[in-house]
Amino acid sequence: MTLVASLRDIFLLLLVPLSLHAQSLARDSVPPREGRTRGATIVNAVAVRAAAPPIIDGKDDDAIWRTAPEITAFQQFSPTSGAAATFRTSVKVAYDDRYLYVLVRMYDPHPDSIRSFLSRRDVPTPSDRVKIMIDSYHDRRSGYELAVNPKGVKADFYTFNDSEEDPSWDGVWDVGTAIDAKGWVAEYRVPFSQMRFPRGTTHVFGLGIVRDIARLNERDSWPLIRRDRTGIASQFGELTGIEGLGTPRHLEVLPYAVTKNVTTTTSSLAYGHQQQITGGADLKYGVTSNFTLDATVNPDFGQVEADPAVINLSAFETFYQEKRPFFIEGTGIFRFNLQCHNRACSGLFYSRRIGRAPEISDTSTTAQLPTSTSIIGAAKLTGRTQHGLSVGVLDAVTAREAGSLAQTIEPRTNYVVGRVQQELGAGKGNVGVMFTGVNRQLDDFSVDSLRRTAYAGGLDFRRDFHSQDYRISGYAVKSNVSGSARSIALTQANSTHYYQKPQDGEAYDTTRTSLGGDAERLSFDKVNGLVQFQETYLRYSPGFEINDLGFLTEAGRQNQSTFVGLNLTHPTGLYRELFAYIDQHAQWNAVSMSSKHLTDDDVTLGFDGAMTNSWLLHGNLGVHRFIPVYDDRATRGGPALRRVPYQDVSLEVDGDPRLRLLPSFGVFAFRGNGTRGEGSWGYGLDPSIAFRLSRSLTGSISPHFDHNSDNNQWVDNIISNGHADTAYTFGRLDQNTVSLTARVDYTLSPKLSLQVYVQPFASSGKYTDWRQLSDDPGNDNYDRRYVPYGTQAGVSEYNFDVAEFNSNVVLRWEYRAGSAIYAVWNQGRNYENDGTPFGNFNVHGSAHDLYAIHPNNTFLIKASYWFSL
Repeated sequence: MTLVASLRDIFLLLLVPLSLHAQSLARDSVPPREGRTRGATIVNAVAVRAAAPPIIDGKDDDAIWRTAPEITAFQQFSPTSGAAATFRTSVKVAYDDRYLYVLVRMYDPHPDSIRSFLSRRDVPTPSDRVKIMIDSYHDRRSGYELAVNPKGVKADFYTFNDSEEDPSWDGVWDVGTAIDAKGWVAEYRVPFSQMRFPRGTTHVFGLGIVRDIARLNERDSWPLIRRDRTGIASQFGELTGIEGLGTPRHLEVLPYAVTKNVTTTTSSLAYGHQQQITGGADLKYGVTSNFTLDATVNPDFGQVEADPAVINLSAFETFYQEKRPFFIEGTGIFRFNLQCHNRACSGLFYSRRIGRAPEISDTSTTAQLPTSTSIIGAAKLTGRTQHGLSVGVLDAVTAREAGSLAQTIEPRTNYVVGRVQQELGAGKGNVGVMFTGVNRQLDDFSVDSLRRTAYAGGLDFRRDFHSQDYRISGYAVKSNVSGSARSIALTQANSTHYYQKPQDGEAYDTTRTSLGGDAERLSFDKVNGLVQFQETYLRYSPGFEINDLGFLTEAGRQNQSTFVGLNLTHPTGLYRELFAYIDQHAQWNAVSMSSKHLTDDDVTLGFDGAMTNSWLLHGNLGVHRFIPVYDDRATRGGPALRRVPYQDVSLEVDGDPRLRLLPSFGVFAFRGNGTRGEGSWGYGLDPSIAFRLSRSLTGSISPHFDHNSDNNQWVDNIISNGHADTAYTFGRLDQNTVSLTARVDYTLSPKLSLQVYVQPFASSGKYTDWRQLSDDPGNDNYDRRYVPYGTQAGVSEYNFDVAEFNSNVVLRWEYRAGSAIYAVWNQGRNYENDGTPFGNFNVHGSAHDLYAIHPNNTFLIKASYWFSL
């Protein structure tokens, strides 16, 4: 409790200067035209009050549209930034006490050539489209994007951090569309209750409008949004004239009921079915006009697509993207990223921890165990003050889960996240703090398996300067976990830490009952213009631990990286736009940055290009470990191993998205240095075809194949003589993996759709050349790093054949605004070869064995009904 109180006091103390700074901003407000690009002038639009509301039918014959002022100064966003728009666009804005109305008239001399396809909400198609973007806070960092195509298919997003989009936000708003002799029209009605805005008698919103003309592959915008700038909301115009909205409190309730039939297992050969009926509710309450409380009770995410199958032979956990709506929508405020890789970022808050699969093993091999932990309830309060102070608090409670003998396999747990972030002057930066906490109710069975408490807190900042072209950012974080001596010993020994390794570092102490650590990062960037760059240093101490509610693969690390890119946005005869870059990275352990502590290094050259024919090209070439590296994680807690240099290359080609048959092809390959078979090698193929058979039937087929021949794959650490001797064994792994991801979407109307997702997966691996580390694993000479293992007879026991099948069929009907009925069929099959021989790749045989397995089926019907008070 002392630690909790200390962290609470630190958190409150950090709030004091932030609130004082907010008061300072109120006294010395920044002129609204500051923080824009050099020489830029903020353009204005005026909304007029409607005496009578327009009829939302996609027609411009209402009285208000005859008097409202017109916006027409559209320019090309692409292909030629700043050029005159090919076709004229007209926008008019009106409002009353409850709604914002927007009429967009898109002129087109050939209305029969307007492209429009049916799809589910938020699913992009190569259609003509218009999108209005509203920054209701007028902070030039966030807002709401409401898009529609001529068929009336909606897409909406919450945008934050000036350019990031949250597609999970599904607001309740109306739009009518129509194609006529002049082109097409979109007529919006957006409730003010769906937006957050500061209190006041008058309001100024940020406003942007984007129009897509599909057949010309042209995008026009008002005002001009420059592609050589990283931000979007910061380039909006201003919408004035809105007065007298008041501060309404708005309550939305979404109760739901679910009935499901689930396959059950009573023994290894006996299966049954269990009928379940559950219910719950989601709630959204406008505490004020700029703060919202979201809550969910007994949530059900049965309609959410299954995670893709993977075979993970590394020491580290697989990162999965969040797909559950409650934990996606409006959670941008909770982002505190620590590390990013392959365009996916992780940090202090990884929401997949809430409701995760139980962590403690069950003694029964035949009992059917839960694949997730039940969430009793969760709530989040988010909002932003008129002085730029953003606040977010999330709390969730999960139930105790029991195994076959009623013993605990996951205890009742409380999760809490708190976040505060203050803007620094018209979008020029921010400073914030974040706190996360996990508390578990452990019993005698679980006390030695899991940590009792886990806390983390940190401060982050970002400051833009020199017309927002340059940026300096960073963070500092502290963590602490506590529990029984056994649970903390397991923490020290897991793959995030490996305290037991013999290299320099923290001592492995089996008497500890807590573990603390810290992390720091500092980055200097140029984010706009022709030349862009980033120089970064970050460090994680050996005891840094956030995996109870965050995500971290390796502690005890320090990294340096340099990134330089060339952003070419002016079209040429070869490309429409091109981004070329070089990326250098080096990693050491936390002890020092000397050569003997270097654990990884690489340099990558790459490019992303849009060609003049609207095809896309992506490629990179990497050189890795060209400076000798000594990997202290390769042996899973043993000595550091000298790693072999390797090179890799990849290329991806994506077709013009307007094609009825859209091809895509990706290929990658790698090869390690060395002779006598020392070098590893591999390749992969990712062809794909997306098809559009009609304006309502679309789909895609994406096969994948890869071969991996890794001559330095860890096999096992074999202990003998009562732990006196450990053989760190390695071998050559020859692995083949094949999978197929197929999707079909049939959209009968914008409110009724059928989606089918299927993914079969198979992988086999075979080990040969079993060997163990010598007494000199860091030697440059391959023959001195390894010695043959005493026998080759047992290596086949590690071979594997694995096959999985996941499918998801969802029929969705939005029978009224915000209300929907789902009919869902989920199926899963899992197969692991328990006979011999292992590791012999046979797609037909794997498929036969997989479909001989009894499937795990879930059939459910979920109905929800939205209403507001």
